[in-house]
Amino acid sequence: MYSNYKSVVGLGYFVVHNSNVALLSDHSIEFACSEERLTRTKRDGRIPRASLNSIKHLVSQPSLVVCPYYDTAQYCHVFEQSGRQPPNIAQNKQHTALLRDLGATIFVGHHFSHAAGGYYTSGFDEAIIITYDGGIVCEPWLATMWQGKNGQLFPICKLTRKDGSLLTGLLIMKRGMRMIITCFSEYLCYLFRIKSTFAYILRKCIWIESKLIVTLSVRR
Repeated sequence: MYSNYKSVVGLGYFVVHNSNVALLSDHSIEFACSEERLTRTKRDGRIPRASLNSIKHLVSQPSLVVCPYYDTAQYCHVFEQSGRQPPNIAQNKQHTALLRDLGATIFVGHHFSHAAGGYYTSGFDEAIIITYDGGIVCEPWLATMWQGKNGQLFPICKLTRKDGSLLTGLLIMKRGMRMIITCFSEYLCYLFRIKSTFAYILRKCIWIESKLIVTLSVRR
């Protein structure tokens, strides 16, 4: 997506937990670190200042600094899209200002970042990617679905909590860090029955992100 830039810093911050920083250069990962490794605070979710300081000897001025956190304008817009009022505008403004001071130049969605992590590390040119994250505070979406094609991600649908219970079964297996989502709610069954092509793909879809294998199925 950002292949024309010499160096890209990923500034992983979304308020709650596990802040991190990664440096990509010439299509390779030069540096990656979770803030907790340097602060010794488990699941440290603060702005990753220590991690950012650790890359200064590698790159003085990156081409882009990308953050998976909506700035205030985007934050208000996506909540309006979902039919909700933005709950923490003052907090978002404060965080946006801090991130810009740290050099953030591009702000992208949290679910988009999850989808990108799955798609761009999967090795597939075409894929259907589903994200599910109900604990975030920086956007209203509970789950999203994307189409990955020719190196680009295109949104298919975005769902909020009011769309109903999305997952009726979730089995976490200890061996192999494999999470198997056994079925979706009747709402999603109805939704993907309309889009029969996506329903077929969904039954066979495997989403890979950070070595977690998630198998998704739809109950008809």
